[in-house]
Amino acid sequence: MILLYVVVFSVPATNSVVLLLNGADVVLFNAPGGDDFWARALPAWTLRACVLATAFLGLLMVCRTTLLIPVREVFTPRHSTDAQAQSHRRGQQWRVFLAAFLTITALTPPGEVLGGYAADTPVDAAWTALLLAPTQLTGPLVEEPIAMGLLVLLLRAARRPLGEVCAIGALAKVGYHLYYGLPVLGLAVMAAILIWLYWRTGQLWPIVLAHISYNAVAFLLLVLP
Repeated sequence: MILLYVVVFSVPATNSVVLLLNGADVVLFNAPGGDDFWARALPAWTLRACVLATAFLGLLMVCRTTLLIPVREVFTPRHSTDAQAQSHRRGQQWRVFLAAFLTITALTPPGEVLGGYAADTPVDAAWTALLLAPTQLTGPLVEEPIAMGLLVLLLRAARRPLGEVCAIGALAKVGYHLYYGLPVLGLAVMAAILIWLYWRTGQLWPIVLAHISYNAVAFLLLVLP
C-alpha cells in the first residue's frame, strides 16, 4: 500500500514540495497556447493515463491478494436485490454525494486552481484549463480509491479504530497538497469527514463523483468571463 501510494502520488507530491519551498504562487510552467498545445498535452495526458492504469492495477492486486474481495466492493458494498433495499441504496448514494460535495466545497482551501501555471489572461486560463481537464477527471479516480478506499479497507481489516483511520487518511491527503501551506488543514478535516462517510456507508462512487463535480465547477468558474 505504501509503495502504491508513493508510485501514484510521487509527481503531485514533488510539485507540492517545490511549490511549498518556493511559494504557492510560483510559476512552474508557462500557459500553453495554440502553437504548442498538443506537444504539451499529449505527454501530460499519457502520463495521467499511466498513473490511472497503475492505480487500478495496484487496486486489483491488493483486492485479490490481501483483502480477498472483488474490486467493485471498494466502490460500493454488497447489497440485496430487493426493490426496497435498492431504493434505500440509491437514496443513500445521493445523500453521500451531496454531503461529500458540500464538504469538499466548504473545506477546499482558497487558492489558484491552476497552481504552478502562469494564466494571466482569460485565453491563457482557457488553454491551461483544457490542458489540465483530464487531470481534474482522473485525479479523483486515483485519489479516492487509493488514498481513501484501499486505506480504509486495509486498516479496517487490521481492526484499527476510526479515529486512527481518519488521522492516517488526513495525512495521506495532505501529503500531495502541501503547497496550500497552513490552509491545508482544511483538507485534513475534509479527508476525515469523507473517510467517516465512507466508513459508515461503504459508498465510494458518490464521493468520487462529488470530487469530479467540484473540479468541473471550479474550472467553469475559472474560464467563464
